[in-house]
Amino acid sequence: MKNARRPRFAQNKRELCRLVGVSHPTLYRVLALPNAPRPRHDGRWPVAEIRRFALREARKLEGPKERDQLQNELLNLKIRRASQELSGFEQGIRDEITKEFLAALKSCMAVLVTALRKMPAELSGQFAGMEPMAIYTAWKTRLDQVLEDCGETLRDRAKLDDDELNVIPFKANRNGATALIGVKSA
Repeated sequence: MKNARRPRFAQNKRELCRLVGVSHPTLYRVLALPNAPRPRHDGRWPVAEIRRFALREARKLEGPKERDQLQNELLNLKIRRASQELSGFEQGIRDEITKEFLAALKSCMAVLVTALRKMPAELSGQFAGMEPMAIYTAWKTRLDQVLEDCGETLRDRAKLDDDELNVIPFKANRNGATALIGVKSA
């Protein structure tokens, strides 16, 4: 079997890439190096000469690739640093919001606890001689008032409208049990 004869010249850069065995970007990097072979006056490219030059100058071809890798690593480090700074900033905001919320909750709970502790003294005189259902109604009315005052304190503190609170209201049914309004019972 005959050895296939290698062409000595390529008609264009596409054919040159195929014959030399390199990609288009690599060929362009080779041809951009100083003292790179040029096409002949008739436009043909010397294949063997370019192959030898590319092998001899291979170290110079790796340089930009290494520089690009270092630039990518630097960019990744900068991205990681910015991400960590952003995480710290977000955590600071979360901590501030939590602190404000806990202060409002503490204030509301103080009002609620005080009002609940006063209820027995306020209502005990009214309960004398009342029937159980009347006692229940009076107690429930006062409790609802205390809870509403607490909610109002929280709204004032947070400066939110009722629509923004995301509170699910409760409603008592005939037998005294409470249910979520808008939620069907099982």
